[in-house]
Amino acid sequence: MRRALDWMLSEGDRSPDRIADRVRARPTPAELIAVASIVVILVASARYPGHGIDWEIFAGAADGDFTSDYGLDYYYAYWLLPLFDLFALPGVLVGGVIWSIANVVGVWFAARVFGARPVVVLAAWLTISGFYTGTITGLAVGALAALWWALHRERWIVVGAMSLLAVAKPQWGLPIAAMMVLHRRPPLRAWPQMAVVPAPVVAASFWAYGFWPADIVDRATANPPVGNGSLWSLLGPVVLLLWAGALLPMDDRRRLSVIAALSVMAVPYVQQYDYVVLWLLAGDGLGLLSYAGGPIEMLLGERVSIVAQMLLPVGAYAWLVGEPLRRAIAGRREHRAMPVSGRRQTAG
Repeated sequence: MRRALDWMLSEGDRSPDRIADRVRARPTPAELIAVASIVVILVASARYPGHGIDWEIFAGAADGDFTSDYGLDYYYAYWLLPLFDLFALPGVLVGGVIWSIANVVGVWFAARVFGARPVVVLAAWLTISGFYTGTITGLAVGALAALWWALHRERWIVVGAMSLLAVAKPQWGLPIAAMMVLHRRPPLRAWPQMAVVPAPVVAASFWAYGFWPADIVDRATANPPVGNGSLWSLLGPVVLLLWAGALLPMDDRRRLSVIAALSVMAVPYVQQYDYVVLWLLAGDGLGLLSYAGGPIEMLLGERVSIVAQMLLPVGAYAWLVGEPLRRAIAGRREHRAMPVSGRRQTAG
């Protein structure tokens, strides 16, 4: 049992040297087959119902229509609109296929950077589902990977530029990007360089579209997003208490994995496609368990399937914080059992 958990929750080597080696290495035959197979599926299914349902939201928003034909609203930063417009140039249908392929490349690149097994991550059911619907998740995790690489290379302008795309999914992109930057502790001189791209882009979005966050709040209030894969949908704000687990004594590598788990289970809203960030940072083998969601949905319904798949980040979180929590409790007990004189000597 433990060996199976270790396989599913194995974290890749994220050291700078290994990142460089993996990024430069040629794709393996298995990676090429996995990517090519997914691309073929995306092209062949381009006209199927539901294909590109999220992409249509993005393309419509770029044209000024913030509600899609499916009745789904746009809830993302407005500085992304020119990016959607660029992908839509060949037309919504062709642009949607190119968009999905770009997300495939983003996930593949992120797996290489973070040391996950690319084929395992790409083969996960929820990952493929995200490609099919045309979410922005793949590009966002690819941006996180580029940000991580740039931090180690001290390419501060790249760090700032990638942060704009990484926080396209703010519920997990923002805390993970912040943790990455804090882990590297950039010098003071780096901060102005990191702001070179984000500052004018964000300012331009407000100049062009006004105070757009208020528009997002209005739409989210009137037409809340559907398909919440977060524990918040079951337990409410109490799930925020789970973030205390990230404060336990642990190395930064594990803390980053804990934050990845928290970011897809202890936030107000998340799509289950976003669990790919969990496969990349906390254990790629977990992604294969997402295939159980299909049979569960057929037998017991979509809601039961969503709840069942919530067990994946919950299980990863419990596994990751279990050891640090046990150490903290044991240390506290030892401290209490120590004579008062011994405590004073230790403190001194």
